[in-house]
Formats: sequence, C-alpha cells, structure tokens
Amino acid sequence: MGKVFKAVFSIVFLIGSVQFLAVQTDAQAKFIVSTNGDRVELPNKYFTNIDSYNKSMKEAKRVDDLMNNWVNNPDIPFAELYPEEAAAHPEYAAMGSFNQFAAKRYSPLSGFSKEQTREVYRITYSHYADSMETISHGGLDTEGVKLLGNHGYNAMLTPSDITVFNGTGNSKITHALELGFKEWEKDKRFHFRMVTSDVDARVIVAGSKQVGLEDKYFEKYMSAMYMPAIVYDNVLIQGLIVVAPEIEALDADDPQLIHTVIHELGHAIGRPDVDTR
Repeated sequence: MGKVFKAVFSIVFLIGSVQFLAVQTDAQAKFIVSTNGDRVELPNKYFTNIDSYNKSMKEAKRVDDLMNNWVNNPDIPFAELYPEEAAAHPEYAAMGSFNQFAAKRYSPLSGFSKEQTREVYRITYSHYADSMETISHGGLDTEGVKLLGNHGYNAMLTPSDITVFNGTGNSKITHALELGFKEWEKDKRFHFRMVTSDVDARVIVAGSKQVGLEDKYFEKYMSAMYMPAIVYDNVLIQGLIVVAPEIEALDADDPQLIHTVIHELGHAIGRPDVDTR
C-alpha cells in the first residue's frame, strides 16, 4: 500500500481531541489534510467515484440556493417558488411549504417541541450542501455501512478490510486481537487482518509508555482506551487502542486481557460502552 497512513502517537489524540480533515487532490494522488497541516495520502481505490462525487456536490450546492430561499419563505410551497424544478423532481413538489414540511415531521415521541423540530429542519435545509457532504463522506468508500458514531464518526473506510498493527510487539495481544477478529466478524460487514507495519494500519494497538501516556491518565480501573486518530467527514480513517501495562503483563489466556482487547476493538467499529449502572 506504500506510505499511506502514519502512526498517530500523540498525547493530543489520547486526551480527546479528534482531527477533522479536508481533502485535496492532484493528478497523481489524493490527500487528506488535517487542520494543523498534516497530510495523509490515500490511494484512489479508497474513493468510490470521485468524478461522480464532484458532480453530485456541484448539484448539491446549486440546490442549496433553492433550499435556502424555500426556508426563508416558509409559507410558500416549493412548487410555487420553483415550478420547473418541482415538475422535474416530484419529491420537491411534495414538500409543500417549509412550515408544512416541518409540521408533518413533528412527533411528540421525539422529545422535541414543534419549534425545536422546525429549528432542526431549518438548520439542515439551510445548509443542504453541507448535509449532502456529510452523507457522501467526501467520496470515500464506506461500503454503505453506518456506525453509531459515538466516537465522532458514523462510518469507516472499507469496513470489509480493516488492517490492524500490534505496535506493542506482544504476542499475547496479537492472540487477543485474533480472538476479537472472530468475534466481531460475526457481523459479516466487517473483516480484519493483521499487518506488519503501522504505515498500512487502520487500527494501531500500542502500550501506554509507547505513546507517552503517563499512568495518571488511566483511571484507577481503566485497563485500556480507544481513540479515533484520523477522521474525515465523519469517516474513521485510523484509530488507536492504548493498553495499560497491567493488561500487557497478564497471561495470554487471562479473561481480562482477552475481554479488554476485544472490547476496545469493538469501539473501532462503532460499538458503544454499555452503562450497567
């Protein structure tokens, strides 16, 4: 795969700061560029169809102007504002006025008031192109898999091929990861494979000392932690699992070691913590 991903062993990520990135392209390569200037090169294969994506985003920006005018004239039906557009797109004509549209979507079971419901849709349709950008995930190949998004993303890059690098070098961690692969691959959308270099890894496992994480950052009973390291347009590109020294020291068949690694690997595919209180 070449030098595509770089290991992100920065304390900034470990204390909760997730980088959201912007894309640049040129004739030879596509780069995801972080807000602080870091560039991560992604092969063309990770972009589903960049020409189609660019075309759809151009259309979304055109429709953005229409939607803004519709929202700002909330009592006028869309078809009255744009008869030709409504004739070409019956789904737009069916929306009626913005006030009618929002009223139909109000539900007392949602926990939102009518005004709050209206505000949600006002924001969404006032930023229609942004909404379409989020749904399209920047043209990246997410294979249509939606995640819960509890870590700041709702999709991941090619979930059918998740590369994992064990940066601890600990064979016991490798064993636990392989058990984790079998567990999470019961969901046929996901497939994991080990790689021998962090350069090619989409999930990196490291010990706390490797990433410069002092023991004080682990709570008294925290055995490991998971952080998304590189996120673009709500898509997980690379994640980091950090394991406490006490876990690394356990025997290979120790249930705590196995459970810890499997648990943290689950976070990479959007599984949330379960509150048992």
